[in-house]
This record gives sequence, C-alpha cells and structure tokens, in this order.
Amino acid sequence: MLNRKYPRCHIIGQGEFTDKLVAGTKKFEIVDISAAGVRIRTNAQLPEDSEIDMKIRFSGYIFEVILNAAGKVVRKREMDDGLEYAVEFTNLHQKDRTEIDELIKYSCSERHEGPTACDEGNCLFFESAKR
Repeated sequence: MLNRKYPRCHIIGQGEFTDKLVAGTKKFEIVDISAAGVRIRTNAQLPEDSEIDMKIRFSGYIFEVILNAAGKVVRKREMDDGLEYAVEFTNLHQKDRTEIDELIKYSCSERHEGPTACDEGNCLFFESAKR
C-alpha cells in the first residue's frame, strides 16, 4: 500500500475544468479524491504536466459543496469509457483541504461499519487514518 499524506475516497461529484492549451470548459466526473489531489474521468485530452483550473461540485450531502482548485496532471490512463487523469492540487487553500477531509470522513464512515476498504477498493480512508 502506498504511504499517503492524506486519505482518499471514492466520492460522487463532477466538475468542469479549463486548461491553458485549449479554449473552453470541459466536464469531468470524480473517480476519487484526497486533500492532495483528485482522479477524474473525462473525454478531453490533456497532456501530462499540463495545468488546469477546476470547479468541483459535490452533491448528495446536506449542502452542495463547490470547490475551486488549480492542479497539475501527473498521470493519464486510457479506459474503455474515457480517459482518467490523476491531478495534484497546486493551489488549494487550507479551508478547502479541510472541507475535502470532512467530506471523506462523512462519505467513508457512512459506508463502513469497521476498518475495511471502500467498495471495490477505491477508498483508503481507514487504512490511511490508522497511520
């Protein structure tokens, strides 16, 4: 298991991003997220190391949460239903990191009765929290 600074979890959300190379806004879905970065799925092509500005929306909670963040594409993977990108946050305020941590705690604790992995192994919340 990777040694992570922040726990991550599969959370339902979507968003939009813009990059400096192509004009316009593109949509994405969240695969998983942590306070350090987000894994997204989209049909848009992005080169590794490109910088993007994101507007991330989490719904299905008591309140809709919207975060604005900048990130750098660190990894790309082709999937059957689109492209997945790992994006490392480059300019995230501490209050937004705290908000993400709270969403992860809420989402993962709702899904678990004990220290197990999330559905399909996407959530590392309890594993990371034990460190």
